[in-house]
Amino acid sequence: MERISSVIDIDIDKITFPKLVRCRPVKLSVERKQRASGAQLESKIDENISLSLEEAITEGDLPAEVPELRIIVNIKLAAIWREKATKNEVISFAADYEGLFHFRKGVTPDRIENFVNSKVYRDILIAQCYPIARAHMTSVLQSMGVNHKRDLGFDLHESSNIQAED
Repeated sequence: MERISSVIDIDIDKITFPKLVRCRPVKLSVERKQRASGAQLESKIDENISLSLEEAITEGDLPAEVPELRIIVNIKLAAIWREKATKNEVISFAADYEGLFHFRKGVTPDRIENFVNSKVYRDILIAQCYPIARAHMTSVLQSMGVNHKRDLGFDLHESSNIQAED
C-alpha cells in the first residue's frame, strides 16, 4: 500500500496539525419574501475562504488553555435566489463562519510556515470547517420552511467549487 505522503509529496510524519477547537457562525443575515406559486428559482452562491496564522499576544507565561499559535479559517457564504421569470429576489442568505485551530504548546511559526503555505495543508483545514458551514446554511434555510431540494432546485449538500484565497 502506497503512503499518502508520497502521493502529495509531503512527509506526513513531519507535519504538525492543529486541533479544531470551534467552528461557529459569527455573522448571519437571512431574508425570505413571498413568491408566485410554482415559480422556478435561479440561484447564485458566492464563497470566500481565507486562512490566517496568529500568535498569542500576551506578556509573561501563557495560561495552559491559551495556545501560543493558532490558525483561523474564515468562510463567507452569500446566496441569492430569484424567480426566473421576474428576477424578483425571493431568498437572501449571508453568513460569516470562523473555524479556530490551536497548535500544541511549543509549536513555532517557523516550524509550520512551509506547511501553512501548502495548498494541501490549507485544504485539509478548510475541509474540516466547510461542511459545518454548509450544514448550518441548510439548517437555517430549512428552519425558514425552505425545502432545499424542492424550493431551491438543488441539493445544498452537493459539493461545490471551493477556492481558497491566500
